[in-house]
Amino acid sequence: MPTIPWPDFDFVTLVLLFFLTWLVSKILRVGRRESYLPPGPPTIPILGNLHLFPTASPYIKFAEWGQQYGDIYSLKISSGNAVVVNSMEVAAELLDKRGATTADRPKLHMVDKVTGGLNLALCRYSDTWRVLRKAAHTILTPKAVEKHLPIQVAEATQILHDFLTNPDNFFEHIGRYSNSVVIIFRNNGAMEPMHIADGGASCRFTTVS
Repeated sequence: MPTIPWPDFDFVTLVLLFFLTWLVSKILRVGRRESYLPPGPPTIPILGNLHLFPTASPYIKFAEWGQQYGDIYSLKISSGNAVVVNSMEVAAELLDKRGATTADRPKLHMVDKVTGGLNLALCRYSDTWRVLRKAAHTILTPKAVEKHLPIQVAEATQILHDFLTNPDNFFEHIGRYSNSVVIIFRNNGAMEPMHIADGGASCRFTTVS
């Protein structure tokens, strides 16, 4: 009478134990700080440093960690990484002087969809980023910012006057204000009040000396 072949349970058990061991070791490695990262607070499996994050006034804790681990330290957020720069000197060195190598950002697909890749703070290091940065640099240098103050005061005065004289067009006044400030900074042109007609907005620009 032929015998029914039974699987080799010892082999199956061995494979299962090997798989479980690999899985557990893989899970326990989540949250562990990689050797190439700057030092930081001790981590625990899976959470990393997530359990140490303060729920209020996080900047105080970040400053304490900076005194303990240096001007550059890392935090593990589960499987993610965060590098904290805790000094103006180091920030200027890394983000300004070495900006060509530190200006890139992760690929953010939803942000690109919403902004068309034209958000200076979030777009990746590319020709587009360089054009945006050059445009921003011309109006955001310390000397340029000092020249902007009278314009901001004048535009703030104008929008308050608009609110008082024509409160029904509240949102139109805000739109005129925000666009006018940018236009003056960038092109020396001012934007007169919007006129809404037939579902569209029209405006007129004047030159500012």
